[in-house]
Amino acid sequence: MLLLHLVQAILLKNAVSPLTKISAIARAICTADGISLQISPSSAFGMVMAVLRINSSCFEDFRCDASVEGVDSLDLSVLNSILFVTNDRDSIIVTAYFDDDKTLIYFNFLDNTGFKLDCVPVALGIRTIEYKVPHPASTPDILGIKEPEYEYEVIVGIPSERFRRVLRHLRLYEEYTVDVSVTDGRVVTFSSGSEHLDLTKENGCIFWGTEENDWVHFRIFLHGMNSFIEASENSALVWMFKSPDSPAMLNCPIGPLGNIKYYFSQDDY
Repeated sequence: MLLLHLVQAILLKNAVSPLTKISAIARAICTADGISLQISPSSAFGMVMAVLRINSSCFEDFRCDASVEGVDSLDLSVLNSILFVTNDRDSIIVTAYFDDDKTLIYFNFLDNTGFKLDCVPVALGIRTIEYKVPHPASTPDILGIKEPEYEYEVIVGIPSERFRRVLRHLRLYEEYTVDVSVTDGRVVTFSSGSEHLDLTKENGCIFWGTEENDWVHFRIFLHGMNSFIEASENSALVWMFKSPDSPAMLNCPIGPLGNIKYYFSQDDY
C-alpha cells in the first residue's frame, strides 16, 4: 500500500503536467525516501530519460510498504486529467493498492478546512498480469540511468524567464538542436544554426565548476521545448549539469515539491 497526503495539491498538478508533453506513460517508483516518475521519451526528443523526483519530506503524511516498488505503466494522461481541476485551495490524499493484476489508486481532494471535494477511483492495469514487483535493492535499471549516483563537475544556473525567452527565440529558426557553451563567470552561449545568444553573470546566471577560458558544452533538443518551458515556470532558476562521464542534465525545480530532471545523451558531442 502507498499513502501520501500533500497539502498543496496544485504542486503535484504543476509537476505532472510538463511530463505529458514528452510521454504518455511513466514508471512510478516508490521508496521510503519518496516517489519518482521515470519516463523514456522517443528518440526524437534526444533524451535518455526524464525524472520527476518528489521527496517524502514534502508530504504531510507518506507511507510506502517495503514490498511495494511502484507501477510500470502509469498513464500520465489519466493522472493529468484528474489533477487538472485542482486549485490552490485543495489538498490531496492518494492511496494505492497493489495486487497481481491491477493497481487501484484513490484520489481524495479536500479543501483547506478538510471538507472532501471529490473521490476518484482509477484502475490502472499492469501490462503483464504475472508481473512480480522485485525488491528495490535488486531492481534492474530498465532505462539505463542510475539517477541518484551521478555527480556533476559543472553547474550553471539560468534565470528561468530568460531561459524561456531564449528557447522561444531559437525555435523561430526551425532548428531543433541547441548547443550551449559555458565559461567560468563569463558567458553562456546558446547556438542554433547561425543564431547565437549570450547570457552573463549580469543577466543573473550562476557558474560553478568551470575553469577560466575552459569551455564546457551541453546539447539540448527543442522537440521537448513545451515541457521545458512549462517546467521552468515553477522556479526562479533552471539548472544545467555536466560531467564527462554522465549524461548532461537540465534540472527544473518544482517549487518546494521536488525536481524535474531531463537527461540528454552526449555521445555525439
